[in-house]
Amino acid sequence: MNRRALITSGMSCLAVGAASQTVLSQTMRLDSGTPVAARDALVLTRSPGARPVRVAVAVSDSATLIDFAGPWQVLSNVILSSSYDGDSPANPIAEGFHTFIVSKDRKPLTVSGAMKVIPDYSFRDAPQPNVILVGAQPDSPELLAWLKSAAPKCDIVASVCVGAYFPARAGMLDGRKATTHHDFYDVLAKQFPKVQWLRGPRWVEEDRGRIITAGGEASGMDLALRIVDRYYGDSESQRVKFYTELSTDTPRPA
Repeated sequence: MNRRALITSGMSCLAVGAASQTVLSQTMRLDSGTPVAARDALVLTRSPGARPVRVAVAVSDSATLIDFAGPWQVLSNVILSSSYDGDSPANPIAEGFHTFIVSKDRKPLTVSGAMKVIPDYSFRDAPQPNVILVGAQPDSPELLAWLKSAAPKCDIVASVCVGAYFPARAGMLDGRKATTHHDFYDVLAKQFPKVQWLRGPRWVEEDRGRIITAGGEASGMDLALRIVDRYYGDSESQRVKFYTELSTDTPRPA
């Protein structure tokens, strides 16, 4: 199922409010590819020996694979070892992030590209995460309820692509700036007129960095680097960027 189908089948059931407002009043163009960081972002730096940051990745059937797999790989490349040489750590690996999949139950899921994914937890028994990540996927009352419950205790709630629908529907983006996949600026602006949708940035931070929304697909990897930076600093973020061979200078359609 593609994003257009996600919007039209699952999300279009939401009534579009504030029809008298124009889409242009709810969106703003910025320099393409330039992230929007919160100037007053909370300091989340982890001390040596601290437990890995727990990242809950919400996934449903038909979810877009790269939206969660891309950030997952970036976060998994954070290795906290005193001597690390490529794929041959001299010391036991200490992971910076403990990433797990949550869904409405533990039954296998089929995501984009027909890949099978097995959730680690259901929304009912998932441990409280430090970070929530949600990408493009069909509307899910269970996911929305869990998000509303778990988010207040999180350091960061992050969305990729039209996954921004979920924090928007939960009211977390009201009165704030956000971004999404370039094909859906206008769609989400009509559905959520209280949000100022920014066209162009690869990611946008709001609420002192508690909320981060990214653009489509590969933008989620840039978002993940920002999360690395927030917890482990610029030097580790740059190391991961180099190791991943990730370019963060790619322009976005605005």
